[in-house]
Amino acid sequence: MNHRSRSKKMSKYTFFLAVLLSLSLSLTGCLAGSGGRAETESVAAASGTGEGDSAENSTKEQTEGSLGENTGDGIEGNAGDAAEGSLESISQDTAYEWSTENPFTTNSNCSFRKVQTSADGEGIYYFNITLRYYDCESGKSSVLCSQQGCSHTDASCVAWQGDAESVGVWNGLWYAVVADEESVYLRSTDPADNSREIVVKTALPDDTSDCTVSRLYFSHSYIYYTISVFTETEVNYGDTSAMSEDVEGVILVQVDLEVGTSRELTFEDCREITFLGGCDSSFAMIYTGVNTEEEPLLSAEEYYAEQGSVEEAYAGESYFNYESEYEYTHREQELRLYEIDTDSYELLTTDYVIASDLGRTCYGDVIAYVTRDKESGASDIWLYDLLTGQHVCLLQTENIMEYRLEDGKVICNQKLESGEYSFWYIDIYTGAVSQITNQGASNYERFSPDLETNDYFVTASEAAPQFLRKSDYYADDYENISGIS
Repeated sequence: MNHRSRSKKMSKYTFFLAVLLSLSLSLTGCLAGSGGRAETESVAAASGTGEGDSAENSTKEQTEGSLGENTGDGIEGNAGDAAEGSLESISQDTAYEWSTENPFTTNSNCSFRKVQTSADGEGIYYFNITLRYYDCESGKSSVLCSQQGCSHTDASCVAWQGDAESVGVWNGLWYAVVADEESVYLRSTDPADNSREIVVKTALPDDTSDCTVSRLYFSHSYIYYTISVFTETEVNYGDTSAMSEDVEGVILVQVDLEVGTSRELTFEDCREITFLGGCDSSFAMIYTGVNTEEEPLLSAEEYYAEQGSVEEAYAGESYFNYESEYEYTHREQELRLYEIDTDSYELLTTDYVIASDLGRTCYGDVIAYVTRDKESGASDIWLYDLLTGQHVCLLQTENIMEYRLEDGKVICNQKLESGEYSFWYIDIYTGAVSQITNQGASNYERFSPDLETNDYFVTASEAAPQFLRKSDYYADDYENISGIS
């Protein structure tokens, strides 16, 4: 069994996720949000805690804040006054009180699998076979090993993490997720003496053909990561057959680093879990599934029996296209809030939620998420405070495609009617909306703030992270981009 990183995995489902944003928003027959589910689910912890109690089938009331409108040329304010919800009213009249402690120490929400902001916000840790530290101000990089004459090529080096899927630093210890033939385990390393310990091990199902592991997420004294499990079967495509690898479920692992306990939540009918952020008592995640109750998915045999003879460039091409469209139109993405001390959850919204994998989605104890109508493209940007339960709609517009939460701002891109993109950021404290001119580029971002330090934004490429001062970014000046060679 070959274990590959999440970014390299290419089953038909992960390929579908990669091309999802390019599909037309005019696809019909979709089910919005969790409307196809009559009840929320009861979740049992696979770590031996027993059956979970039924989840509360409730939706937290959403309080609308100030709203904006899309005019077709980007996010702009209405012509009306503040009572009509103009964007001007957000910056002039609205101020939000969010429980945003230092986001570097409370919620690392580790951006990308191999890059993480240091707890003091002065630099970054990055992993490339060995764990290294980079000081953004001085431009100095160093392997985190002080042993004289060390070659940094095997486990005798304290910084060596070469077999890891994802690496992160928390409270002086180094953590790594490692996959072998039969299990996925979280390993800790104490840099003081290079002592290594397996914190928790998750056995993979016997029929697993492959698995992918998410990046590590640090929330207060907890670590979270997910394991997507795949199985391989032979499928008949008309007159030919081929091997098909499908996701069979997702395991979410939660580790309490203070108490030393862990639990596993298993989601058998799940396509993907996206962790958004957590606090001491709860955590938020997006559950991605497919509703097959109202219109079942045809098997390959059933599909080709209906279609008859079909010319294809490769075995199963037309069925793959049918299945991809079915996955999109029947896809459900629920925003769930889990109580850490129980096995129950509540839905924070019944709308369809966008799962963003660009960067951080949690700032202190505040999460950001976007809901979008799959048919019309109407999009709302929401903020939710995990500590207080405050729930505010920060902006209403259209066709928000991706977002991340950095420097106290929701940074997003929006697809225009022309097919080009515009780029914006919204201050989470005041609601003020600003456009990123992007030096005129409308089909790509000149610089993508995937995570931040105190003074810099970082594009967290796993190969070579790049840096830009926040002041230069806001000034639309990209001349001083620097990176690790």
